[in-house]
Amino acid sequence: MIKTKSLKEPTEPSDGLRILIARGRPMYLPKSEENWDQWWKQLAPSKDLYQAYIKHKTIDWDTYTKKFMIENGICRVSTCYLGIGKIK
Repeated sequence: MIKTKSLKEPTEPSDGLRILIARGRPMYLPKSEENWDQWWKQLAPSKDLYQAYIKHKTIDWDTYTKKFMIENGICRVSTCYLGIGKIK
């Protein structure tokens, strides 16, 4: 089973393996308080895509997920925008 959780939430024994998926280290969290087991930078969205969705809010969730899948080679532009090969 895969669960998602904010790094700001306390760790619990039921968390299992905690994986950080982010390009950069969270600035608000001191290095001594890192609470993840592995850091997978390669799965994080590009800085531009992240900012377009989170910071500038210039794209919606549907557009974000399509662009994320294209960036990470999960699907091609044509199949993502036609709804083929979409992750549910």
